[in-house]
Amino acid sequence: MGKGNTAINVQQLENNILTSINPLVKDYINTVLFNYSYHEKVSEKQEAKTAAALKNYRTKFWNQALLEAKGDKNKAFKIYTQNLK
Repeated sequence: MGKGNTAINVQQLENNILTSINPLVKDYINTVLFNYSYHEKVSEKQEAKTAAALKNYRTKFWNQALLEAKGDKNKAFKIYTQNLK
C-alpha cells in the first residue's frame, strides 16, 4: 500500500467521523442555545413551576408504564420511552 492510499484512507476516516459527529454537535449547540434563550426570557419562579410540572408529568407516566409492565422496570422503561415519541 503506497502513501497515496494512506492519505485517502485517512481522509475517508476523517469524513466518516465528521459525518457521524455533526448531528451530535448540532444537537448540542441547539440545546445550549435553547437553554440560554429560555433562562434569559423566563423568570426563576416560572422555571421552578415548569420543572415541578414536568416532574409530575414524568412521574405520572412512569407509574402508568410500571403498572402496565406489572412492576418490571425494564419493560416499563420501554413502554415509557415509547410513549415519549
